[in-house]
Amino acid sequence: MKSLIYAIPAILLLTGCARSITDIDISHADKSCVRQCTMAYSSSISLPVLNTMAMNRAADSYEVCVKTCEQK
Repeated sequence: MKSLIYAIPAILLLTGCARSITDIDISHADKSCVRQCTMAYSSSISLPVLNTMAMNRAADSYEVCVKTCEQK
């Protein structure tokens, strides 16, 4: 029972630390390029092993991809 008391907050803390791609500004970028970046992001997070570090790396890669897109 004691371990459950410690495990639940730890799980909640770890799952809440992943970076979201909704904060990334895509308004300046070409729509087709952003679509390709989104598809790459989706395929990288659909892998069976998901953890906070992998999610953050995928979000970082998405941001870099969007920054390399041509301007509208």
